[in-house]
Amino acid sequence: MLLLTLLALPLLAQPATIDLAGTWRCALDPDDLGRPTDWPHAARLPGSLDQAGLGQADPPTPTFAHLHREHAYTGAAWYQREVRIPADWAGRRVTLSLERAHWATEAWLDDQPLGRRESLSVPHVYDLGTNVAPGRRTLTLRVDNRMIHSVGGWAHSVTDETQTNWNGVIGQLELRAGDPVWLDAVRVYPDLARRVVRVEATVGNATGAPVSGTVAGVPFNCPGATTQVEALIAVPTDLQPYDEFTRATAELTVELAAGVWHDARTVRYGLRQLSTAGGRLRLNGSPHMLRGTLECCIFPRTGYPPTDVASWRRIVRICADYGLNHLRFHSWCPPRAAFEAADEAGFLLQVELPVWTGDLGHDAPRDAFLQAEFEAILAAYGNHPSFAILCLGNELGGDLAWMEALVRHGQATDPRRLYTSSTAWSHVPANDLDVSVIRGLRGPRTDHDFAGEQPPARPQVSHEVGQWMVFPNLAERRKYTGWLRPRNFEATRDLLAANGLADQAATFTRASGRLAAELYKEEIEVLLRTPGHGGFQLLDLHDFPGQHTSLVGVLDAFWDSKGLITPAQWRRFCAPTVPLLRLTKRTWASDEPLVATAQLAHFGPADAPAASAHWRALDDRGRTVAAGELPPVAAPRGELTTLGEIRLDLAAVDAPARLRLEVSRPDLDAVNDWSVWVYPAAPTAADEGAAPVLETDDWSAARAALEAGRRVLLDARRILRQPVVTRLEPPFWNPIMFANQPRTFGQVVDTRHPALAGFPSAEHSDWQWSEPLSGARAMLVGSLGLRPIVAAIDAHDTGRPLAMAFEARVGEGRLLAHGWNLAPGDEEPRLAARA
Repeated sequence: MLLLTLLALPLLAQPATIDLAGTWRCALDPDDLGRPTDWPHAARLPGSLDQAGLGQADPPTPTFAHLHREHAYTGAAWYQREVRIPADWAGRRVTLSLERAHWATEAWLDDQPLGRRESLSVPHVYDLGTNVAPGRRTLTLRVDNRMIHSVGGWAHSVTDETQTNWNGVIGQLELRAGDPVWLDAVRVYPDLARRVVRVEATVGNATGAPVSGTVAGVPFNCPGATTQVEALIAVPTDLQPYDEFTRATAELTVELAAGVWHDARTVRYGLRQLSTAGGRLRLNGSPHMLRGTLECCIFPRTGYPPTDVASWRRIVRICADYGLNHLRFHSWCPPRAAFEAADEAGFLLQVELPVWTGDLGHDAPRDAFLQAEFEAILAAYGNHPSFAILCLGNELGGDLAWMEALVRHGQATDPRRLYTSSTAWSHVPANDLDVSVIRGLRGPRTDHDFAGEQPPARPQVSHEVGQWMVFPNLAERRKYTGWLRPRNFEATRDLLAANGLADQAATFTRASGRLAAELYKEEIEVLLRTPGHGGFQLLDLHDFPGQHTSLVGVLDAFWDSKGLITPAQWRRFCAPTVPLLRLTKRTWASDEPLVATAQLAHFGPADAPAASAHWRALDDRGRTVAAGELPPVAAPRGELTTLGEIRLDLAAVDAPARLRLEVSRPDLDAVNDWSVWVYPAAPTAADEGAAPVLETDDWSAARAALEAGRRVLLDARRILRQPVVTRLEPPFWNPIMFANQPRTFGQVVDTRHPALAGFPSAEHSDWQWSEPLSGARAMLVGSLGLRPIVAAIDAHDTGRPLAMAFEARVGEGRLLAHGWNLAPGDEEPRLAARA
């Protein structure tokens, strides 16, 4: 191989193109009658039949299943248009490229069949040969969006749950003419240690005769249809390794010259080396942690993914704003523009085969299709430095030996990235890393981790972390300006209106969403506290509108904020460097010392030299109650470092109070905070002279006391005819799909009510509510026409008025009824419940 210096060389040959975007004749063929003679419709390509308003109008859709398509069609559709082939294309090699089709396509030029393509992941390219006659020609496409292979009805490559099962072609549609000797493929393999790029080029030859020439200055002879050429090219001296901090890439132009024939390819690459060692994921030799979220092909204006770089650049920028460095494409592969946007940002992507099924390896035609997709994805996108992981699909089942063979094949043929067999389970020995179900909450504490629960052999990345549902944001409905309708949101709106809760919709979204954000914070931090952990993939930073409406994001399905938490607030606990605090509990008595251990998860660009961490405790007015400085500690890159111990005397705190404990490393611009609640060491005595309050769970006793004009605190859980089970957390994923869980979305708290004077709370539930809500029951209060002191938020598909606490005058007496568990603890005092 010849060692060459990288030069910015001009292209010697520019292929001519004909843009095929525009209006096409269209005919639907649900009965497979064949090529039509009558063309009753028109459709614009790039685009979809939904976009053209073709197919069944207003198809039946279960109300809360997913977004509603205004038109839906499944089957074959034909598209046709005329095209004029220029005279100077004579003798040139002509190709037809359809960037993203859904699903199978066939093509004809006049009456000449061009073949069939089936990829869900890469462009459909047809070779028309070198004998395309100039003049006016007719181009015909057949697109079939039926389930061509059994990849699974919920695979995000095909499902109505996210992108919709659209029929059409999007992205670039073009005819291209080039020379009959061309660069059929160019693969670049950066070598970080040697600072060179190995180029593997495949030369195509359609002349029918032997051809010789050079590729990147390296001579070649091609006696047949193809030949391989290799070259070594030095990288620019100032090119840094690729990561989220440098975002460094370079362009390399590879040229072919073979007599009168020329071709050139420009490839963007990065000096990026992914490896594993000692159970750790390593990027460019340093320990690395993926901070990611899913992208499930959710595009609610179009029902199909964008193919322009600007749209993907926006998504990647938003992810980076929220401290992420990674995207996982769940059971689908995005178009080229997504890779280009990720390259610019130094992101790492996990791409998956378009499958979610339990019988992999047991359906020969489908398995052959997936093997072809595996090869095609590597060929089309393999040069992108952002393409970090190739996974065979989501939550797969089937023949593990089949999966093992495909993983090993990828490792042997393209070692530029890591390979894994499946998310969640079906892990095989060959995997470079496992995407595993390592996640979860342990209640109101921050001192646990998963160090003893993850296998040591390979890096572990946590699968689909979060999934805490937020009540629908009904104001989002106006954003649906395309051909998908939010009838699930409209149904929730109508339920709230019928139950007199329409004015509470925004409050329900805000209260449930801020609770969900607190849970996401702890789910991320427990993984940061786990030494050597490989990372996490959130489900999700933004909403998932399908699978019975799973609105699990702090952003909506359009990647817009719901106003629940700012990017800066999120980056406190989700960033390259994050201070952590190990607390044994969240509620404290004023006569005990608060003791906690501060740590630092540091995955910044370099080792951090010794420096002091600072801490302080602030009250709800932002005043500093106590503060301190910890001894200087160095923080190696990629490690969890203990900063020191924090001790806080709570005797001076004016309890009851919420304190915000803040830990920072100013030299690293890293700060994080946690809420704790301090209660009086002894129960507060009742005011002298105040009428005694009867505390009871017996309605007969309560009624007698009320009739006597007394005040009654009634624990209503035992006497409710229709108790509604509740808890601190909102539903996991959604309460329709996972019905065996409480259906409430947290609480709405009237923070100014005197009944809560001894219980500091925000409008939403937080960790101090864990005790009262353990074993709690909400009360149906629709017929009472009252506004609760604390309301429970009912599920989006029922929308009933629920109360956790309300007050009412009953005769001469006053009743405060609640559904909390306020019983004292058997061993540890339940401080929050007692308050």
